[in-house]
Amino acid sequence: MKRQLLIMSLMCCTLVFGQNNLAKTIVDGLHRIPLPGNNASDKYGKDGAPVVRALPDYRVPSGRTEEYELYLTDSYGDGWNGAAVDLSVNGTVVITGATIADGDEASYYFDVDDFDYVATSWTSGTYDSECTYGIYDAEGYLVIESGAGDISLSIDFSGDNIQANGGFEGEFADWEGYPHMN
Repeated sequence: MKRQLLIMSLMCCTLVFGQNNLAKTIVDGLHRIPLPGNNASDKYGKDGAPVVRALPDYRVPSGRTEEYELYLTDSYGDGWNGAAVDLSVNGTVVITGATIADGDEASYYFDVDDFDYVATSWTSGTYDSECTYGIYDAEGYLVIESGAGDISLSIDFSGDNIQANGGFEGEFADWEGYPHMN
């Protein structure tokens, strides 16, 4: 009941203040609810798009279980202009040429298991400064993000140690854990 009252009171504030950019999103506990008209041109404008568009910390997971989301954004709203990203899990490419053909966002989904190693490979386009992408976990939380460039992370479902470049690779590939931490 309290949550419904909060949403209704925030909606009333939005109606009173009109189409103010500060009132474009209602935050309801862990969910962000975009309101109509909440798109790249409303937030950023075509004539002064920022170099980097911030990704939200949370995206509603749409019922996925161990399926992660590769979420792409374009701050200008005209697509990635030839840029693309490939995503691999444990060295096997599972998403090839992820891009935004037109518009300001796109999503791609992939499956992961505990301790998988996820990496991306960036292909440059003409306006890379407009491009941002991130990986969201199965619960909808942003795990890692990047502008134009490569990223990598190791999956740990316990939530204790999800870090960029946190996998055991190279000279440490034979480790079964951190030294002196068993």
